Amino acid sequence: MNSHNTAWGVLAALAELRTGGVIPFRSVVTCMTFWCVFLALWETSVACVAWTTRIHLLTGFLALLYVILPAILGAIIEAKDLVALSPVGYITVLADEKYAPTMTPLIFGVGLLAILLLPVFRRYRSLAK
Repeated sequence: MNSHNTAWGVLAALAELRTGGVIPFRSVVTCMTFWCVFLALWETSVACVAWTTRIHLLTGFLALLYVILPAILGAIIEAKDLVALSPVGYITVLADEKYAPTMTPLIFGVGLLAILLLPVFRRYRSLAK
């Protein structure tokens, strides 16, 4: 079993426990956005390696920041909306039955995708010429 199947399994188990079998569509789309951000980071790392050889370090650092920083900052200032911007934080927020996640993580993920895919499209456009 690979890692993304494990992540989907954890999400499904949490949704099953929380909602009694009905997985909220917004939660599934938000988790897919988290996965797409990681894929965009990887694609940025692969597509932009010709510009700099240290792009792998940068994208790895950005992935760690994406996973850890919102959860830490949200715990420090006690803001569950900030915790939910992290994939790990979103799953912990989903497990809390008193809190209903907002659209903020989805909008944040789509914004990150747009920013991350700009250099990728620029690189592919230069290769097509």
